[in-house]
Amino acid sequence: MIDIEKVRAVINSDTTAYEIEKQTGISRSQIGNYRSGKHDIMNMTLNNALKLQNYIEGEVKMENHFIKKELGHLFTTEEAAIEFANIYWNELKDSARTSEIDTYGWDSVADDISHTVGQMIVESGDFVEIEISSGQTKSGNPELILVGELVEVPIENEDGDYDGDYKFK
Repeated sequence: MIDIEKVRAVINSDTTAYEIEKQTGISRSQIGNYRSGKHDIMNMTLNNALKLQNYIEGEVKMENHFIKKELGHLFTTEEAAIEFANIYWNELKDSARTSEIDTYGWDSVADDISHTVGQMIVESGDFVEIEISSGQTKSGNPELILVGELVEVPIENEDGDYDGDYKFK
């Protein structure tokens, strides 16, 4: 079954027509015609609609895989990691999405969280936010993003090292 909202999401996304063409085989001019309204999405062939739906489902599945792999250790549930990542992603301007997330991956975001929390005096039950710099946000202003409620903190062992990790829910 075709989910027209997923098809619309691809057409209305910030993804370039070139990238969609490369991934789906649907020409850039067709994508442009749907985006401009010259062609109605509701009149799209089933084949093209299926290609676009499969494209977005594959992108989401792949992205969620990397989020779980690279951020998952910081959260008590996969859903919490994905929810944080979606909020973070939505604050980034397009150029930051490409240069930061694609180049360095979600593990750089996880490192940023760990570094930020490591600089703070925190304990279980505290809510923690991280800042996205003004150069990376859509608004052009620094944005604070809620990571979540801290439910676990590393514990110092007898050697003076720390065991465990920060965990959020």
